[in-house]
Amino acid sequence: MAITVRVLNLGKLAQFVTKADMLAAGEFANRLQKERIARGGGTRGPMKPYDPEYAEERHKEGLPTSTRTLRRTGKMLDSRGVTSATDRRVTVGFRSPEPYFYAQQKATPFVKTTKEERKRITEFVKQRIKDRLKKTLADARAEKR
Repeated sequence: MAITVRVLNLGKLAQFVTKADMLAAGEFANRLQKERIARGGGTRGPMKPYDPEYAEERHKEGLPTSTRTLRRTGKMLDSRGVTSATDRRVTVGFRSPEPYFYAQQKATPFVKTTKEERKRITEFVKQRIKDRLKKTLADARAEKR
């Protein structure tokens, strides 16, 4: 249950993408997913409500039952992060097997990125590259003086 982010639609900026950009894009994608999940959002709208039995169990433990956030212990979401990266792609997934196994059992579709998240990730990388190019140009101009 991993996502692989390939930044597309960069046009001429694509030649300037670095591994560091992709690592940052992966961390950004992971943060976007966690924020969406904290709001109870799945990949296709709101997450389904808890099963009544599980909602009752959560209620008894003093945990929220109105919005499904996948945050009972925090282990599952906290174990997600960048697992590999190159200058062309980054993979975000589970860093340990236990949460991966649990997520497989629940078959909760939260791992994918939404269309809006993909657009934001692309814009994030574009801005990183533009900022780096501006700094490089400014440094080069400063050296000439």
